[in-house]
Amino acid sequence: MIQHHQEDVAAFQSQGQSARSAEARQIATSGLPVLQQHLNMAVQVGRQIGINTGVAVNPSTPTPAPTPAPAPNTGTPPVATPQPVPGAQSDVSADLPFIRQAGSSNLVEIRLGQAAQSKGSNAAVKQFAQRMVTDHTNLQNQLTAAAATGGQSYTPSIDPSDQWQVTRIERLSGADFDRAYMSYMIRAHQNAVSQFQIQSQSARSNQIRTLATNGLPMLQQHLSLAVQVGNQVGADTTTTVAGPNQPGGGGNRGDVPAPAEFVREVHADNMMMIQLGERAQERARNREVREFAEREARDHERLQNQWTSMASRHGLPSRPGMGPRHREKVELLEDARGNNVDRVYMTLMIQQHSDEVSYWRKEGRASRSAQVRELVNRGLPTLERHFEQAKEIGRRIGVNPEAALRNRTDVSRAKKKDKNRD
Repeated sequence: MIQHHQEDVAAFQSQGQSARSAEARQIATSGLPVLQQHLNMAVQVGRQIGINTGVAVNPSTPTPAPTPAPAPNTGTPPVATPQPVPGAQSDVSADLPFIRQAGSSNLVEIRLGQAAQSKGSNAAVKQFAQRMVTDHTNLQNQLTAAAATGGQSYTPSIDPSDQWQVTRIERLSGADFDRAYMSYMIRAHQNAVSQFQIQSQSARSNQIRTLATNGLPMLQQHLSLAVQVGNQVGADTTTTVAGPNQPGGGGNRGDVPAPAEFVREVHADNMMMIQLGERAQERARNREVREFAEREARDHERLQNQWTSMASRHGLPSRPGMGPRHREKVELLEDARGNNVDRVYMTLMIQQHSDEVSYWRKEGRASRSAQVRELVNRGLPTLERHFEQAKEIGRRIGVNPEAALRNRTDVSRAKKKDKNRD
């Protein structure tokens, strides 16, 4: 089984790229994840019964069957170490960031899906959750197998940027759980669809490109189903993914900012958020607001370093600096006094994060630059987490998030200036 599946994996990888007919290429591409999973399982079982799992077969050269060796009696079953497919290790290593991110998302899907069985109240929500557990467990196994065939040690874990969402939703129950869970499922699958679209084209390894290509239709189906169920329970069903295969994302990019323009805007936003955070740390009276401001400054400084580094590597102009509208918001906070500092700061945070999340989801994900799209997808969970936290803290200190987003004096002032300039 080990020999034959090594041969099959190598052959299917080759034919997925080079077969003359589209039908054969499709068969090879669709079948490869199954064969990789079979190889991983064969290695694991072979280890337990003393088989030589270190065989690496050249498909064109028959190899004699391995001679079973007695398993050492250590008192515990040996740990299975999946064997890599020759030549795949360096490519899969380059795709490890995506593997880890997708693995974290799968674990969140599985854990929240299990929680929905006891905490949810709507039958459609529970049915959807059960499907998420099944499908994302299967996808997780495929990720693990792909990493193993590339010789990479990979232990799935939930990223801290995802963990807070799990904790927040698990605290709820009944109809509140249904709404929060389905709202998150829609956002999570929007992100996943975008990431898998990118990786199906740009992943370094054949294994990950194939996995992303094969997994994308399932995730798109999940997103469509999540929106349908979300509508039934009053979830936020706004879909904002704009990508090469999405309406408004690939056919006409006339309204999408150039990569350099997007980078400049991100730089300005980050600098403003850092300065606002530093001032709120010094002047806010509420402890929770000060702690939030500290996280804001720290996280946006990290984001700024990532974007500056990327721009430098790829020759994108980056002149960190703020525009007049950014400086106006800093001055607005500086002019606030007493307890009003806390309310002004949290109002700005709600408004700014609403703008940034929308801008990154729409224009960032549709960027012509793969490097920009990659950083957008890496940074969006941080901005989304900040947005949710800003609304929660704002409510606790008397700021109505809906009113803050509805009554945008900064937007009306900007529109007036634009009109005067025109």
